Amino acid sequence: MVRLFKRLEFLPIVLLLVTVFVVGSASPAYSAQSEAIYIIANNSFPAKSLTLLQAKRIFLKTQTRVGGKAVIPVNARKDSSLRKAFVQRALHMSATEEQRYWQDQKMKAGAQLPPEVGDTVRAVFGIKNGISYCFASQYKADVAQILLKIE
Repeated sequence: MVRLFKRLEFLPIVLLLVTVFVVGSASPAYSAQSEAIYIIANNSFPAKSLTLLQAKRIFLKTQTRVGGKAVIPVNARKDSSLRKAFVQRALHMSATEEQRYWQDQKMKAGAQLPPEVGDTVRAVFGIKNGISYCFASQYKADVAQILLKIE
């Protein structure tokens, strides 16, 4: 009987740990899929706004000029949550579909996908007519202009 009571004295601790684990893992965590994405551009960019279709064409390189000027798209690294969210919400593709698209473009026309960088905001700042994207929380007003907001 004494053994049973000794085992039971740890029961509240075990239950507390289980509760913390279950409740903690069930609580809503930060989701990159829910944060707004801004299509951003260098201040020299030849437009002040874009439609989602125009942005998609620029990042898929089917449109390379805006207002008669060549534009330079820059992607986030493909393993980043930003890139995954952008591909899904702006390009309406999965990561696999995007990869197939660029393989197909390379074989057909020798096209290369836009360069990948870790800090898209900083990259756009340094590239004349550069265009990229960032999460709303990463945006810096003095560095780039917002062309489009994707919810």
